[in-house]
Amino acid sequence: MKILSIGNSFSEDATAYLHKISEAGNCPIDISNLYIGGCSLHMHACNIKSNEKKYRLEYNGIYTDKTVSVNEMLKADSWDIITVQQASCDSGVLSSYGENGKYVVDYIRNTAPHSEIYFHETWSYEEGSDHPAFGKYGFSSSGMYSAIKSASEKFCSENGNIPIIPCGEVINELRGKKEFDVLSGGERLCRDGYHMSLFYGRYTLAAVWFEIFTGKDIRKVSFFPDKSDIVNGFEIPDGFTPDDKKIKLIKNTVHNVCSKYLK
Repeated sequence: MKILSIGNSFSEDATAYLHKISEAGNCPIDISNLYIGGCSLHMHACNIKSNEKKYRLEYNGIYTDKTVSVNEMLKADSWDIITVQQASCDSGVLSSYGENGKYVVDYIRNTAPHSEIYFHETWSYEEGSDHPAFGKYGFSSSGMYSAIKSASEKFCSENGNIPIIPCGEVINELRGKKEFDVLSGGERLCRDGYHMSLFYGRYTLAAVWFEIFTGKDIRKVSFFPDKSDIVNGFEIPDGFTPDDKKIKLIKNTVHNVCSKYLK
């Protein structure tokens, strides 16, 4: 399976381990991520119209030395899946999707008509995050997620019932468990208040993508990242040891949420 993600740092987080999980699950996925930090649907639409090579190409979670345009990448291969998403700061603001989101989706459909489009539902910021956009959502993680869910579903329904990759929902569910409830001293799923942690956070997102795109059960896949999987210049957390109970909880939560979308 070949997937092209038109995204930003949040799709970078989501796809970092997808190839390795899919290999371990005997359903190999090759994932190409188009990265511009904080890139919104408005910016994607502008970049498509100008055909500018502004995106760093990441392949199977690894940086390449290529800078590409959306236009050329849509024609570069026969993609099974193409994903789109809104920038995290505006992900819960429906008015920010508008004509730019429609333009991006329509352009993909016209340029790669045999590919299926999915919408990557991103996650809310962590409680206590210092992200400047958090104030839009009353500095509430659950409130931000509610806005994301509403805006995502509305946008997808208005643009041909685009299927959703429910990363935001899974992260929200996990934050409701004591093991990942930061207000009660639980494990943080974010490394800086908004980007995912390099182990549990990124693993969770890749597990969601794996289940949604393969229909396979993540609970039956043994892969979990170790320090050798932390690449692209990120620092290895000192003293990190994976907790089997937390991994099991993540797998069960991912499977329970994704099963609703796969019916």
